[in-house]
Amino acid sequence: SLDHQFAKGGEFFAMNEESHKIEGTQVPWIYTSGARGLVSAELPLIGKGEKPETYTVRLYFSAPEGDKPGQRIFDVQLQGKTVLKGLDITAKTGGTQRALVEEFERISVTDKLLLELLPTQPNPDAANQPVISGIEVLRTDAKEIKGGVVGR
Repeated sequence: SLDHQFAKGGEFFAMNEESHKIEGTQVPWIYTSGARGLVSAELPLIGKGEKPETYTVRLYFSAPEGDKPGQRIFDVQLQGKTVLKGLDITAKTGGTQRALVEEFERISVTDKLLLELLPTQPNPDAANQPVISGIEVLRTDAKEIKGGVVGR
């Protein structure tokens, strides 16, 4: 199960995929749900006594309707290391409700995968908190998916 922590006012969300159209994806339902204000999430991947593994981690993002460039900027860390600095989804995709996938290969895991979303401004309100729609985790030497969508 996903062990998670939210900032004050953060929450899981889900919107109707028919009324909230997402551009640039064949799987819009992933982007119409997720977490806002998520500070950290730990996904247990390796059982006790099992050897460490490496994983490919895909993170799914879409800026909510009404967001402006420069409004919602955050760093993304995996296993305590910054993998995305100053992510501004709206600026990177050229608008809101557009799919963004960021992929990171060969992430080493000894027990749990730790994801952290760190806002660049202190104590952001709901309009500035990080958002994420999905996490996909694939073992480097396997085709099996060990992860899931946030909020579903």
